[in-house]
Amino acid sequence: PLFDRLKNIELAINSKQFKESGNKKYYRNADLKALYGLSPNTIIKYRETGVIPFTRLGDVYLYEAALIERILDNNKINT
Repeated sequence: PLFDRLKNIELAINSKQFKESGNKKYYRNADLKALYGLSPNTIIKYRETGVIPFTRLGDVYLYEAALIERILDNNKINT
């Protein structure tokens, strides 16, 4: 029963329905790497130092897309 529950959680995490629940969209580590070119170590450092907010579900880290984009906007440098 526990294995089945974990499998269902994994399927939910991987599904688009979970990533875009309601109006919220979530990124996973792989998304941050692909979209922003962040290395795994940089993502870990940003999590540990509080640079990027996250939600942890088991071994999966989720990052709310709107918050990540707001962080990027707040750190934008206009020249």
